[in-house]
Amino acid sequence: SSDLNYIDVPLVIKAEVAKGLSIYAGPQVSYLVKNNLRLNASVLGINLYNNKIDITDNFNRVDMGLAGGIGYKFDNGFNIKAGYDYGLSKLDKNDNFKAYNRVAKISVGFSF
Repeated sequence: SSDLNYIDVPLVIKAEVAKGLSIYAGPQVSYLVKNNLRLNASVLGINLYNNKIDITDNFNRVDMGLAGGIGYKFDNGFNIKAGYDYGLSKLDKNDNFKAYNRVAKISVGFSF
């Protein structure tokens, strides 16, 4: 498996469309900090090989995308949000495969 670690910087506009209900959307820039390929091999539950290989240089560091979502804040401060990030840039620097960042997210919070 691959562990991709990004710093995301969204620039979104948020609008409250009804009491407590809001939507947001805008561009997002993401920067790849680290990408490790995790290699594991085991036989009958015995771990024979466990290693991480840094493959960050094989990927584009900058990913341009779009972010958007919807949220609701209740009168007691409890809030819920759902969003989606849609990456527009190819991840693979060498064009060996076509992969993009696509992320669905859900959050629950409390404001006081």
